[in-house]
Amino acid sequence: MNLDLFWPTLSQDSQSIKRELLEKDLDLITGLSTNDATGILLDESRRLYDQEQARRSTIDSKAGVYIAVSIALITILLSLAPVVIKLKIPVKFNLLSVLDLLTIAVFMLALTILVRCVMWSHKALKVSPFHLLNWKELITHNNTKTLQLQLVKKLLSTLRKNYDLTNDTVTCVKMAHALLTSAMFWLIAGILIQTISYFFYGYGFGDVGDVPNKDSLSPIINIFNIKSELV
Repeated sequence: MNLDLFWPTLSQDSQSIKRELLEKDLDLITGLSTNDATGILLDESRRLYDQEQARRSTIDSKAGVYIAVSIALITILLSLAPVVIKLKIPVKFNLLSVLDLLTIAVFMLALTILVRCVMWSHKALKVSPFHLLNWKELITHNNTKTLQLQLVKKLLSTLRKNYDLTNDTVTCVKMAHALLTSAMFWLIAGILIQTISYFFYGYGFGDVGDVPNKDSLSPIINIFNIKSELV
């Protein structure tokens, strides 16, 4: 069973492990030597560098979409609050009141998860450092024979550092996606519970005073009485 569907959590490596892996990779890049394939390495390094920048831009766009969707769902949940919260004081503990309490709990959980989704999406959009190749580094080489090799090393080093930064942003977006999926699950569950409670009203499980009038049931009735105008 996927427990993240109910309450998504995140587990990741510690910063010390990430730093150790980064240092090992940078040592490998520093140890590169001149060979006949230096030109090919330079071309591929440029391509990967541009690809990484494009990946970062795509992730930022997705994070913005998740924020917009989450805020829209939060607005819908808040607008449904008067319909969902219909308990009377004092509460009469019967089947219908239990269903009403369960519905409120489910919608509150969905609202909490949506707020978490907004927070993770905002974290993904937060301005973070991004390593770039400085123009001065292109004109400060005394030995033109090793110019290509030095450019390869600097491009690959910058690319490797950006990998971790972009992957952190990807983690935030994936977490936002998992939270949005979980919120949709709880939202659908709350709607199903609310629909079941309305059916129980019709079968007389509640008190006479608890039976909703026709106007209060009209949003639910309209969902199940959609008639096509096409003959």
